[in-house]
Amino acid sequence: MVKLSGVLFILAAIASTNAAVLYRRAPTGGLNVTVESEQLFCSFLPKTQGETIGASESDAVPYCTQANPPNAPGATAFPDGFIKTAHFVTTDTYVQVTGTMDITKFGLDPTDGGGQYDNQGEGSPPGALCTGYEKFVNLVEPSDGIYCIRCCKNPDECDTGKSTEGCHTIIPGDYS
Repeated sequence: MVKLSGVLFILAAIASTNAAVLYRRAPTGGLNVTVESEQLFCSFLPKTQGETIGASESDAVPYCTQANPPNAPGATAFPDGFIKTAHFVTTDTYVQVTGTMDITKFGLDPTDGGGQYDNQGEGSPPGALCTGYEKFVNLVEPSDGIYCIRCCKNPDECDTGKSTEGCHTIIPGDYS
């Protein structure tokens, strides 16, 4: 009987671990972003236009280049003209988009140095995911008019520990 309960405990632990992994990867609606191309990607933004990025880290919402894409159900479309440029990069272990934005299209404060959204720990916002990837890091820097997002299979390639260093350091890429 002891051996059977031990086996059941191990099986329950494996099932629980696998369920957690599947949950982090499957689109759940509401807090998923996706990065698929220059034409289809998302970023978190404040739930209220004009709110600062840092103040919105706990309750931001996903915006995408199209409303409600399959891998980011419930996401809203970016306002027309908000995304000025987008540069997509894909490798075997991550995808990213870097570029420029017109902050006036979302009422962002031009003096706001920005902030970081990610799924480190509980997440910023809590429960946030990048569909199909273990980890993501997403920065929005209104004062510089730039944004960046990287979704990683290898968590080490999404550095969430240097948020104050900005897009250029955390996600090197094309910001033209």
